[in-house]
Amino acid sequence: MTRRKENILILVSTVVALSLLTWWRASVLTMQKDTGPLPEGQRSLKAVEMYVESGIGEMFKELMTAYELAHGIQVKRIPLQTGSVPEVTLPDLNASRIILLSESQRGLWEQLPKPWEEHPILPDEELLPEGKVRWFLVHFPESKADPNVMEVIEYLTGETQVDLLYGRKSR
Repeated sequence: MTRRKENILILVSTVVALSLLTWWRASVLTMQKDTGPLPEGQRSLKAVEMYVESGIGEMFKELMTAYELAHGIQVKRIPLQTGSVPEVTLPDLNASRIILLSESQRGLWEQLPKPWEEHPILPDEELLPEGKVRWFLVHFPESKADPNVMEVIEYLTGETQVDLLYGRKSR
């Protein structure tokens, strides 16, 4: 066998082996089952499902993209059409699901079966900028929620993100 043929064979074998390993690793990571709370210090690999009421704006999409890139946690944003539809049914909550709704939809999320908690993106004691709507994150209680859900909530309720979402000037 010539030297050139050997090099091509080595290259093809390497590409095939890397492809198989990548495919296997991706399938193992995406097929994980929810086994409940993780042991202390272990990182969850589950994606966060975030149901988002229409009208949140482009800044929210940019913030979530930045979060995904910085933290390595996938956030699947699923739109909820609440304004144009007369009757809306919310998805059931689970450990890796968040629902983002405006304060005007409070009656809708209070129909969800317990247990759930709500987190205002803008703390209640802070004044709402004129013409803005107060947004709430509805999720499982912290003790039952996936750690990734709590990380997303901490991120979105951080001062910098609140300033960007509500168009406030940084302090």
